[in-house]
Amino acid sequence: WKPPDTPMDRLGARKPPAHGRSTPISSILTHVPANMGADSPLVATPSAKELKERRKIRSATTRQFEVGSAVTALATQASGQHSGVLEMLFNCLEAYHKGLDPLFTVLTSSLPTVVAAEYCTLFFVDKEKSELNWSDSNGESQNHKLAISLVGYCATSGEYINLRDVVSDKRFNKAVDIDASRGKAIKSALMIPLCCGEGSSIAVIEVVNKQGAESFTDEDLIAMRLVARAVSPLIQRELSNQQTLQETKNTYVSHANELLDFAMTVSSEDLDLERVENAILNSAKTVLGAERCSLFLVNKEAQELESRVATGATRLTLPLQQGIAGAVATSGEIIICNEPYEDPRFDITMDSMTGFHTRNILCIPLKWQNAVIGVTQLINKDEGEFNAEDKETFKLFSNICSIALHNCMLYADAREARKQATTLLQFLTKQMSASMYKEALTNVMTTAKGLIGADRCSLFVVDRKKKELRTRHADGLKEIRFPMKVGIAGQCVSSGKPICCDDVSLNPHFYYAVDEQSKYKTTSVLAAPIMDGRGEVVAVAEMINKLKGTFTQADLEVLATFATMAGKYLSWEEIGPILLDNPTPEMFEKQKPTPAVQESLRTWDFSLWSCTTEDLIGLVVYMFDALGLVDEFKIPKEKLLKFVWSVARSYKKDVPYHTFYHAFDVTHAMFLYIIQGKIREKYLTSLDVFTLMISAICHDMNHQGYTNSFLEKANTPFGMLYKNGAIMEHHHISIMLSLMSDSENNIFEGLTEAQAREIWQDIISVILATDASHHMTQMSRFKDEFADNRSGFDTKKKKHRRLLMAMLISWADTSNIVRPFKIAHKWAALIAQEFFAEGDTEKSLGITPPAIFDREKMALSDMQIGFIRNVGIPSYTLLRNFLPSLGGCLKQLQENLVLWENPPVERPPSSAASESDQLVLCESVDEY
Repeated sequence: WKPPDTPMDRLGARKPPAHGRSTPISSILTHVPANMGADSPLVATPSAKELKERRKIRSATTRQFEVGSAVTALATQASGQHSGVLEMLFNCLEAYHKGLDPLFTVLTSSLPTVVAAEYCTLFFVDKEKSELNWSDSNGESQNHKLAISLVGYCATSGEYINLRDVVSDKRFNKAVDIDASRGKAIKSALMIPLCCGEGSSIAVIEVVNKQGAESFTDEDLIAMRLVARAVSPLIQRELSNQQTLQETKNTYVSHANELLDFAMTVSSEDLDLERVENAILNSAKTVLGAERCSLFLVNKEAQELESRVATGATRLTLPLQQGIAGAVATSGEIIICNEPYEDPRFDITMDSMTGFHTRNILCIPLKWQNAVIGVTQLINKDEGEFNAEDKETFKLFSNICSIALHNCMLYADAREARKQATTLLQFLTKQMSASMYKEALTNVMTTAKGLIGADRCSLFVVDRKKKELRTRHADGLKEIRFPMKVGIAGQCVSSGKPICCDDVSLNPHFYYAVDEQSKYKTTSVLAAPIMDGRGEVVAVAEMINKLKGTFTQADLEVLATFATMAGKYLSWEEIGPILLDNPTPEMFEKQKPTPAVQESLRTWDFSLWSCTTEDLIGLVVYMFDALGLVDEFKIPKEKLLKFVWSVARSYKKDVPYHTFYHAFDVTHAMFLYIIQGKIREKYLTSLDVFTLMISAICHDMNHQGYTNSFLEKANTPFGMLYKNGAIMEHHHISIMLSLMSDSENNIFEGLTEAQAREIWQDIISVILATDASHHMTQMSRFKDEFADNRSGFDTKKKKHRRLLMAMLISWADTSNIVRPFKIAHKWAALIAQEFFAEGDTEKSLGITPPAIFDREKMALSDMQIGFIRNVGIPSYTLLRNFLPSLGGCLKQLQENLVLWENPPVERPPSSAASESDQLVLCESVDEY
């Protein structure tokens, strides 16, 4: 058995699609857009104000999220296609050097293979004529009005389109959106704009008819976006060059030969910035006849002009407003200065230092989309003074320069993006495939070693009970142990600070015994401590022997980042032997709780706060066994143990509320509902019970500690990845599917094919039901169906059982409010802490948070009173009416409401509770 063919798990071999449609550039590009830019937006063009706000939010939000969490979602969705995408991008870049036509051929023939489509079409946008241009499968050129089609809408809006049934869409136009020459029906389609500039689309890529499925998936969309981002700058460059050549042919005939030669020169360069700069300066002097020429690039961040090349002079850096060049850079205006020593803007410094005499200057800005990106300056015309004709000629020359320089920057960006994507995807592919703890740590450390450029790396774990350090990963070494305060690693543990040692012979802490054992000579070491959530050092990461030069501050920052990632795995050290060995049936038996704990577990008074993670894993395994699921569904005991451990590891520990402890709490509540409410005896099947227990333990896997509303509002990576709502719920399902795809975690192997299909469908449905925005709607449906007529529930009707399962997971997800007050109070403080942290983040982004997320406006007791009255009482009244044996939940909730309304510590009525007030409240519940 393996996971079903769902949108989040559609991997494997694909049938090669038909050859795509490529389009000769000369046959369709009769008009070139004049306002092409560098960016590639995937949404409709926003206003300048909206763009500024989005950039502010996106930049700040990115710092709030671990890079690992966001990209783990991407890798989980598209890991099966990474190699195909990367191979295709390499092929596209190679083909581009031969021309656009080879690039289009590779693009349209390879992309269908990557996303498993029947064929691909590339449409070009002619904005001057408001037309789409393309070629059909027979090579015949086609054109159509821009706006009247799905492709046209994609081009004008800048939005992607993903449709299961294209023909039923009211925007569908068979003259454009289907290739009639193929004689095949169109079903599904995915369209992505190729954008240059803010909202300016130059082309649209369309893939048609998803093979083996009804529609294209999220992973297909990610792959298409990667491709669009990579090829857009390449196409833009070629179109820009064509535009420049056309303008050059039609203007300033007296300089046509020189300008055309120059345009051809910079167009044929290999996009090396220095070569293009030299071509610009040499051609400028030739065309206009000047003694010297200088080129300055604008560095807006440093507020400087950087002299890239200055013929006859040395390189220099100037303040942005200094000299004639600075005046041009800040004003954006051309300046002719035939008496420089009389002009107060002229900077005489260089003439004084070198003895050179400046007679006259022609200085012109280099612009891209009205922004000054550089300045070209001609000095000392060969004959006479600079005049208006020189100005106009130089203006055209500067247009070519601007395009050439911008092309270099675009190409550099594309190469850097490809490099980063390659490194990141290679690392993530290894990381996502690392099913075992040790392998995951090895991936982290070896990737860091490669980026830093070290010869070896080691990871030492702190064992405070034995007061020693032991290697968890070490190149060229088996596991070794030594006293905790010995060596540079021991010094790191003691100080809690990173250490950079370029010569270990000068460091008195260096532990030579390790070198003696490994027969390896250490010369330099870079070490960084790894902290847990309490700020205690739990491990030390070391890089050994820098291959070139010495360790730098940048190396230390890289090591610190990867050490943090390693810490995510090491923080599970408390789980003990499960981390070190594969689970066995004997370990399963050892996890069983004592009879006293088993008895306590069957009551609502059970408190998990004194339990370790290992304890909770054993209790979850016990609950599955106590419900008879292990025997009935032939679950291998060692795989159940490994599965629960893997689930526990997937929950974040640096969020206040949505941890594995919350997952256990929900699972325990579900266990109590099942046994006390006699759910299996009266309403659900055994497979339904299995579904509920799996859904409960998995329902918040890798939760980020933020609400769906915030993730969408702040335009976070998660919000962009799951645009159709239930953002976190879709992410939880994605993580669960990835985990279950590992055969070592496959607890469904004893199910029949029909059972496996049913349980997967139900698990996805139940986890999606935990989206809080659906709770009131579900309550209303359930009340209308069964509140006053339990006999109307038909166990044979799947929709009845699925609705009950949705309500049970909702009741379990909020069950901490019906626990005894001391336990409920602890949970309330944690959820408030998470809410207030989100509110603080919103404030830092300039967003006004809702009152419930504002620590300055909302007291802990007020938060709970409002939730219990508006949600809790109606919800648990419904539970009591349907399952009278669980009426104690409503009774406890009513008692808790009284205590929230009359807290043991008085809070001044004129102010909201501060953090210190909440801490006092948490301590005061002990008297209950």
